[in-house]
Amino acid sequence: EFALSPADGGIPPGELQQKLQRKEVVVLDCSLSSRYRMHHIPGSHFVVRARLREIAAKLPAGVDIVVASDDGLLARYAAWDLRHQLGRDATVLRGGVDAWMAQGHTT
Repeated sequence: EFALSPADGGIPPGELQQKLQRKEVVVLDCSLSSRYRMHHIPGSHFVVRARLREIAAKLPAGVDIVVASDDGLLARYAAWDLRHQLGRDATVLRGGVDAWMAQGHTT
């Protein structure tokens, strides 16, 4: 079954901030490149969804993966690809980078 949202509903921005500070997570941002250049989560990696297989192969096994995009919609597709096509556990940033910025986190 194709379900865009992970069962957990994604990770809230505040919790992601804590995990980033502890270096417990990798953030993949699949926003448009122009948007990524303007605003992105510090330490996140810009990815093109079509190249997820290549990117996923370079990530260490067992690393927590959070996928982000502007409003979180494209991230849901990419997280689904990671989980169901590439066998990697991944979740999304709840509300996307927009929610991250709305809560006052730096970009």
